Amino acid sequence: MLANQTGIGIYKILIVIFVAGLIFILTLPQVFNLNRREKTEKCISNMQEIKDQIKKYMRDRNELFTGTTNDLIRTRYITVVEEECPEGPAGSKYSITVDRKTRIIRIYCPNEKKFDDHVLVLDSADYCVQNIIMINEAINQYIIDKKSLFGGNLAVLVQEGYINEDHVKCPTGGEYEVIVDQGAKSFDVYCPNRFRLRDHIYQLPQEN
Repeated sequence: MLANQTGIGIYKILIVIFVAGLIFILTLPQVFNLNRREKTEKCISNMQEIKDQIKKYMRDRNELFTGTTNDLIRTRYITVVEEECPEGPAGSKYSITVDRKTRIIRIYCPNEKKFDDHVLVLDSADYCVQNIIMINEAINQYIIDKKSLFGGNLAVLVQEGYINEDHVKCPTGGEYEVIVDQGAKSFDVYCPNRFRLRDHIYQLPQEN
């Protein structure tokens, strides 16, 4: 009788172990996916923080940023933790490019080829600056072709094929403003949302 009870006890223990193992196997992929998602979100957050701090660096110093994450750490704009992808391996630092003409900042994850979701996409400010530059170039070409100062109406540029209609409006809404100085024979292009969104301004910083 005792042997029989012992056999039943062992059988119950084996069942519990089997069920626990089965649950672990079934939940393991979900835990792994959650961990991957958290690391992806952290990676994108790191890249966004680096981008924001580069913008702050350029505003503070009124110069183009041409350095690396090491320079941001040295000048205390970011921490050591933020300069590496959480997927590793150790030393997997983000790379940075800043366009000298547009000031558009691009941050690249060192593991982008392995994890295609580790990408920081351009934001509305980036597209806005690109539009302003395109409008500036279109107006300059118009002046060269027509041999006269531009009147300020962007619809004219669209009608005559100097620029696409999609580029005369800010991604966050509103048409760009062109202020023409007839006396100085010059012009400036402004985003309609520049007072609300301070990054929607094109101003080429001084280089070292």
